Amino acid sequence: MFPITRIGENGFTLVEIAVVVVLLGLIGAFFYSGIGAGMGTSQRGKDKVEAVSILQAATEELTSSNLKPHVDKASIAYCGDWIPSQYSVRYSVADTEYGVYRLKVEVTQGAKLLASNTTLVCK
Repeated sequence: MFPITRIGENGFTLVEIAVVVVLLGLIGAFFYSGIGAGMGTSQRGKDKVEAVSILQAATEELTSSNLKPHVDKASIAYCGDWIPSQYSVRYSVADTEYGVYRLKVEVTQGAKLLASNTTLVCK
């Protein structure tokens, strides 16, 4: 038999073009959602790093101060001009029977606890 050849039908059909557009749209949507998730993870990481540095600075400042007036009180808000407004720092002091204080410091952002540390401090 003779092969059938069509003249003037070079190019793509509308269905082929629609399939390509849908596939490119799906790839773009997956790519965009991946970028958004990465950006959120990056911001959470930055917040955690900043909270840990605030925790270390507050702990150092508190260990060098007189903790006796704060022993066995409820959680106390720690104020400092250097603490960014989106974070709050709270601490509590407990007296142990071994000549040391137990200092617990927490850094939160809203209701979310970002960093916490418990340190033993000599009286």
